[in-house]
Amino acid sequence: MSIYYYSKLITHEGLNKTKLVKAESEEELKRKCDELTTKWEEQYQKQLVREKRINDIEDLLSEAESLNEEAEENQHDLENILLNSLNCAEYSFDDMKSTAKYSCLPPVKPMPEEFPSEPQRDEERFNPKPGFFTKIIPKKLEEFKQMSENRFLEAHQEWELAKETILNKNKIKDDEYQLALKKWEGKKEKFYSNQSLKNKSIDEMEDNFRAGDAHAVENFYQLVLENIEYPCDLEIEYETAYNPESKILIVNILLPNISDLPKIKSVSPVKKDLKLKYSYYSESALNKMYDLVNYQIVLRTLKAIYSINSNYNIIESVVINGRLHTIDPSTGNEIEPYILSLNIKIEDFGKLNLNNIEPRAWFKSVKGISAPSLATVTPIQPILQLNREDKRFVEGYEVAGDLDSSTNLAAMDWQDFENLIRELFESEFNENGGEVKITQASRDGGVDAVVFDPDPIRGGKIVLQAKRYTNIVGVSAVRDLYGTVINEGAMKGILITTANYGSDAYAFAKDKPISLLTGANLLSLLEKHGHKARLDISEAKRLMNK
Repeated sequence: MSIYYYSKLITHEGLNKTKLVKAESEEELKRKCDELTTKWEEQYQKQLVREKRINDIEDLLSEAESLNEEAEENQHDLENILLNSLNCAEYSFDDMKSTAKYSCLPPVKPMPEEFPSEPQRDEERFNPKPGFFTKIIPKKLEEFKQMSENRFLEAHQEWELAKETILNKNKIKDDEYQLALKKWEGKKEKFYSNQSLKNKSIDEMEDNFRAGDAHAVENFYQLVLENIEYPCDLEIEYETAYNPESKILIVNILLPNISDLPKIKSVSPVKKDLKLKYSYYSESALNKMYDLVNYQIVLRTLKAIYSINSNYNIIESVVINGRLHTIDPSTGNEIEPYILSLNIKIEDFGKLNLNNIEPRAWFKSVKGISAPSLATVTPIQPILQLNREDKRFVEGYEVAGDLDSSTNLAAMDWQDFENLIRELFESEFNENGGEVKITQASRDGGVDAVVFDPDPIRGGKIVLQAKRYTNIVGVSAVRDLYGTVINEGAMKGILITTANYGSDAYAFAKDKPISLLTGANLLSLLEKHGHKARLDISEAKRLMNK
């Protein structure tokens, strides 16, 4: 299951909305918060415009018509969540990749400043016609010619200085341009390099996903499901967990509350008062719509999962647990009860005709668990909840292989005994894709192991306690187990001992989700799974007293 390291509470006073946004990284958190803030602000601005635009009867009639169209559209969209999704392509690894072009424009190459025309010796200004007296006096003519030559040389020298100045200016401009171009090319190269690295990481994620890596599967399906769009601004949240051994995908859905559904059925204009008269759906109609919406959300979720899996074949079963974030009216406290749960094989889902399916009837046919009406918010126990983040869980070790007819279970090391129980129940539940986790050794009477059983009828979370006792187990141990079952939110508790139980223990366990296994039951279970051992309480007591 995804681990959310970052969270932020987002509020909008105008809409009176609050939501805790969670993410795995700061960048993802910022993106989610920005998207939600933008979405809420758009809703609020739309609401403000609507409140201001009725000034006359024409506005009133127009607004009534607009609201009626919106109400009909909302009703249609909610009734057809599933049908409207059948032709929708699901989010893919390619969608994660960036194909954007570098948008920053390159620097503009400056136009070089042009040189002035180079003076030419034969230009008229450097070759004035001498006067009559200048012509007839050789010395004056020579002086005249020299003055013309000097005029040209002076002009050419000025031109050369101007040319040098312009050359320097052009060089400075070009150097600045080349530097800016180099920086731009560097940024462009970095942009495409980062894009390539990101896309490569997505390819690697897809490879890991294809190989059934739990983290990759959970993260990608999280993205797929978060990209599903629902009508009427319904905000659906998902959490995913994947068991690669059993190929089970568990999806927790935070469903909408009934208060999130649009309640307006129709709107009538009251011309006399320039007001609108609203007609609302009845409670029974809302309850019916609420059930239909939530069962469609389940099917829409499965449709997305099935579509992706058809290309990869890494999932065999899907468990969906639907929960709410609401207020307990009896205490006023916030609660998050589960109100529906189901387990379905992915191949069975592929056989459904989603064009004609009736969501509620389908849910019941696959033995989904829920109250008759979801609107009653009746808590149920999820069929399966994998909690890999439970820090109590540790790696177990094998014990059963070392057992033989000489092994006295009552005299075993207590830690070996707990691992034996874990190994034994793992064999018992493994055929159905179950998983058994052993907790850290503590000898404190807490949970010794947890079973996650995906069976849709008997399954769920089961807590195990192992008591390597040589005396009768009293009612206090059974009472403690029952308290643990409640605290853990488990379906059942199983107490296993090498000894037996007193009558008060059996009396307390009656009519409670508790099974008491004695030493004799334990030996039978070991034999069922091909192991032999013995129980000698007297011998164990003598060894302990030495």
